[in-house]
Amino acid sequence: MSISSLVIQTRPENVERIREELVLMDGVDVHTTTEEGNLVVTVDNPDNAKASETFNRFLQMDGVLNTSLIYNYFETENAEKELTQ
Repeated sequence: MSISSLVIQTRPENVERIREELVLMDGVDVHTTTEEGNLVVTVDNPDNAKASETFNRFLQMDGVLNTSLIYNYFETENAEKELTQ
């Protein structure tokens, strides 16, 4: 499991279009947007590899200027099994 939060930066005139594209992506939730062009999102994926693919998709979106990873939590099946032994 991988849960991350990011701030995605775009120009103010692109916020709504970017938001509409983001909400169509699996595991992505848009929590808020600002008039300045920031979107606060969380990404919930089964693993960090899938999360990384999602982050790269953000950067490839037309109009995205920058992304900033704010928080990342990950848990592997093996780590959970080790804790219970």
